[in-house]
Amino acid sequence: MITRILFLSVFVILPLLHSCHDGPSRAVPAEEPNKKLSARISILEPLAGTRFREGETVTIKAVADTGSIGCDSLQLLEGNVFLAGSKGPVLLHTWHTGHGRFGKNRLNVRSYKNGTITGSAQVMILVLPASPPTIIKAELVRKYPHDSLAYTQGLFYEEGFLYESTGQYRRSSLRKVKLATGEIQQSVNLPDDVFGEGLAVFDGKILQLSWKNKTAFLYDKNTFQLLKKVQYPIEEGWGLTWDGSFLWMSDGSEILYRMDPETFAEAGETEVYDHQGAITQLNELEYIDGRIFANVYGQSFIVIIDPETGRVTGKIDFSWLVPERYKGNYDKVLNGIAWNPANGDLFVTGKEWPYVYEVRLTGQWRQ
Repeated sequence: MITRILFLSVFVILPLLHSCHDGPSRAVPAEEPNKKLSARISILEPLAGTRFREGETVTIKAVADTGSIGCDSLQLLEGNVFLAGSKGPVLLHTWHTGHGRFGKNRLNVRSYKNGTITGSAQVMILVLPASPPTIIKAELVRKYPHDSLAYTQGLFYEEGFLYESTGQYRRSSLRKVKLATGEIQQSVNLPDDVFGEGLAVFDGKILQLSWKNKTAFLYDKNTFQLLKKVQYPIEEGWGLTWDGSFLWMSDGSEILYRMDPETFAEAGETEVYDHQGAITQLNELEYIDGRIFANVYGQSFIVIIDPETGRVTGKIDFSWLVPERYKGNYDKVLNGIAWNPANGDLFVTGKEWPYVYEVRLTGQWRQ
């Protein structure tokens, strides 16, 4: 059964200019508005906010009321990708939801007269994965000492050392820590008005986010010398990781932002959903073998995400690692994921936890 949730207006009139022709799916460029055109399009189906499961079909029905302007054809797009066209003022199309991306899907209908667009309307629906994520189990390998004053925001492992970003105003820092002993080998403090967040290590550099300053700090990995400050367009910085080509950033919502590593300009977005809905509060990130592992702020589990589709493919419960005295303490939650590619183990910790835990996943998470 399809659940209908109404939360957006169906009608959006955006008069634009474009030449019209049917053809295979293709990206359609943005168009300049023409305020002289005022056709009205009604999208009768689906209703705004309707939830569909992966594999279900969506019946799309739209009617153009163009008055004296007239209409000789309609076009249907998902985002800016052409899906279908029709002759005349009525469009009826069946769209299959198994196209790969989850979350909000914006269906656009445009009307044309003699090759000129006369109006458009949009409706947004939600597409959810058909099945729940796989529950992945983990076992404890060993534990290591950790500074219980370190408000862990980001974590990265390499050759016996952890690179750690810590938060809180007036005590945020970047650190290189010897895993075996917890001793700080190198550190640099952030300005008192900066709240440190996630970090990523790539190309001999370290990039560290700030929470609300919209600024990232780029360091030389070996010397911790500040190379430059980088501004970014996202309102809040939370987690950060590197996939070998792009940086991925979280902001506490269900969105993962793909960022250009040179300019830090946004290069794309992925919305993260499981079979029940959006997974918000995405925090610390770690890219591992084609998947992004993410802490969910305030929760004692880690989700495994397909960054291309946004599907949550796996979930790991770490409630058994949370120190008893910290359970229910929202400031001392699970946060921090680092991967050891040599043996596949994970290092996990929490904000101001006394230990870093090495764990081994026992389930099949590479799906």
